[in-house]
Amino acid sequence: SAPRFAFKTGPDGHRYAARTLCTGNVGVSTRAIQRVGGFDEWFTWAGGEDSDLGTRLGDNEGMATRFHASLACGHDHALTLDGFLARQHNMGRSTAWMARRHRDPSLLLGKDAPPPDLRFFQSLATQQPAHEARLDTLKLLIAAHNRRAAPAPALEGLLREAGAICFRAGIIDAWRRGEA
Repeated sequence: SAPRFAFKTGPDGHRYAARTLCTGNVGVSTRAIQRVGGFDEWFTWAGGEDSDLGTRLGDNEGMATRFHASLACGHDHALTLDGFLARQHNMGRSTAWMARRHRDPSLLLGKDAPPPDLRFFQSLATQQPAHEARLDTLKLLIAAHNRRAAPAPALEGLLREAGAICFRAGIIDAWRRGEA
């Protein structure tokens, strides 16, 4: 199984903010999950639901995420380029929604940022057509790399850029739906 969701890790026992919760490999008491209302059914896709749950567990139960290298699990499924980009879009939408729900603009704008205003979202939306055109080019470049069986590091920058474009599109989508 190849790593699909790379997280920077610290030494065994290192504590992270609860929002880093990844429910594919976690131990949390059922009572704590019930006290914060469980998973929010607003999320109809994978991406963000565990961070939302983790944030509520951290805020209401004082929970933190603790890293242990010996407690690894696989997440073995095929991930196509289109699937990866759709996931990034969903993560952008989820992040915008969580920034609003948890009153945490740092999720969108960085540490100590003020809440995003209308100009922030309008600026993203204005820039998006150029980003979408770039995305079409990136998809062609990625496909060409894949045909040549280029090593993974050669694709990393292209995938990161394409993912960022789709993440921004998700933020814009959330704003247009009134979720951000």
